[in-house]
Amino acid sequence: MEDDFKSAWLMYSIVHSENEDKYSKLTDIIAVADYANHAIMTFSEFKEGLTALENLGFVSIKDNKIVISDLFKDWWISKFSNKKRLYVQKEISDISKYISKLKSSLIEKAELTLSSESDFKNAVDEYLDKMNSIK
Repeated sequence: MEDDFKSAWLMYSIVHSENEDKYSKLTDIIAVADYANHAIMTFSEFKEGLTALENLGFVSIKDNKIVISDLFKDWWISKFSNKKRLYVQKEISDISKYISKLKSSLIEKAELTLSSESDFKNAVDEYLDKMNSIK
């Protein structure tokens, strides 16, 4: 999977899982990612995508929560606020293009402090348990 797509897929998932407290829960991010791409992202995809998004200044980690930056929110509003209907793949594609545009001028690596692999696995398990209980 292309790096920019992975980052865009994650960013889409963060945007659409943001709650009223203005942060995204890991379980909700996993759920939106599954909806958008019909797949549960791996820890590696999550970690690499989050690192890229932090480096781009799209998100930050505050109190172990993912928070969307004003930089990204401003771009999002300018790109999508007047759209009556949004399509998953169009949004992901546009985010990917924006990432590609900005990525070359920014540092590529940052440390992940939000979640360990076991935290991520627990969130995936929690999400799958919820999905199995619906059946």
